[in-house]
Amino acid sequence: MRLRYKLTTFRKEKTTIINEVVLNLKIARKSAIRALNKKTVRYAKKHVGKKETYGFDLMEPLSLIWKTAGCPCSKRLCPQIGDIVDKLKEFDEIRLYGKQEELLRQIKFSTIDKLLEEKRDISKKEYGLSGTKRSPLLKTLIPVRTNFNKEETQEPGHVEMDCVLRCGESLSGQYAETLNVLDIYSSLE
Repeated sequence: MRLRYKLTTFRKEKTTIINEVVLNLKIARKSAIRALNKKTVRYAKKHVGKKETYGFDLMEPLSLIWKTAGCPCSKRLCPQIGDIVDKLKEFDEIRLYGKQEELLRQIKFSTIDKLLEEKRDISKKEYGLSGTKRSPLLKTLIPVRTNFNKEETQEPGHVEMDCVLRCGESLSGQYAETLNVLDIYSSLE
């Protein structure tokens, strides 16, 4: 209608078009004239954000690597990916296409968390009983690091420790408490 209205030079034809718009759209006459005189603006679609490098095609191989490593957190998994890929390829357990191997070796912690978010749903995970309480004083006395550079973990000796209660479903009665020590470089307990 707008194109017909602009191409028309006669006043009677313009009136007819305005009457049609008023009748069909049930709007005021002045609004119909404004709508017909309005310029059409075409917006070009702009791509917003970074180009996605790691797509859903990496989810399956990354999930296999994660399960092979024993479902560790992304900070522990990231340095191991290269070795695990080599071992899985050696025993023909994994097939990688195109640039998948290169991308897996370059992947960062946050990307691993995003891709494995559905697989490792923490809200559904059942946690055991805890026999310890948080101590802000102890936390300030002992320096605790949660992140290690690749250069720092190229040799054995950097460890993660955790106390585990072997008590079943209740803290009452007798139970055993064990200290798990994990070497970050070799992933041996």
